[in-house]
Amino acid sequence: MSIEDFLQEINKVSSKYGLDILSLDYTDVTVLCRVGFSFDVFIQVYLNSTKEKINLALIIGKNRI
Repeated sequence: MSIEDFLQEINKVSSKYGLDILSLDYTDVTVLCRVGFSFDVFIQVYLNSTKEKINLALIIGKNRI
């Protein structure tokens, strides 16, 4: 998946479920994004397009669940 396609999907999903994009950082190879209701409850999303790797982590408070 390309970076551009992934960013479009993040925007579409966040709009569909009423989530905020709390932070977004990307390069030509990676994306690191936090999507959620607040800075205390969010999903951290990581994409590496070269390795075709996507990681998701639910964060509540300062704990990875």
